[in-house]
Amino acid sequence: MKITNENIGKFDKDKGVYCGIFRDKEVWISLSDAPEEMEWQEAMDYAEKQGGELPDIDTLTWVYLNKGAINAALEANGGDKLNNGWYWSSSESGSHYSWGLGMSDGGRYDYGKYNYGYARAFQLLPLYPFFGGCCRISKFNNKQIKQAVSKRII
Repeated sequence: MKITNENIGKFDKDKGVYCGIFRDKEVWISLSDAPEEMEWQEAMDYAEKQGGELPDIDTLTWVYLNKGAINAALEANGGDKLNNGWYWSSSESGSHYSWGLGMSDGGRYDYGKYNYGYARAFQLLPLYPFFGGCCRISKFNNKQIKQAVSKRII
């Protein structure tokens, strides 16, 4: 199962590169990583200072699944491609651990928060019904994500 979105890659100078809709949120990624690898709390603080946040582990997996299109859009708009290292997510797995994702293979890793990883700010913009009750709905749900994980696609 390959998750795609036909609008991936559009650019907005205030939001960055559009990564699609995931779990009823528009996902936007900033043009570059933090200047250096950092511990988890530093990564959380960095993303906030950039006007965004770290994505949760499932959203980061969505980005991995669409990395080719996202990297092409980042480069086309003067940004830096996602590297093949691992990136912090906002998902915690305990008071001393958080989840990271390896961009080389899509592997999810449970790391001590004192370890160093890459960080990139995201804007995760909720979709709500507007005038007339219409809204866009994420095409992929938790069950589909779990199926992809169980088949080791993600």
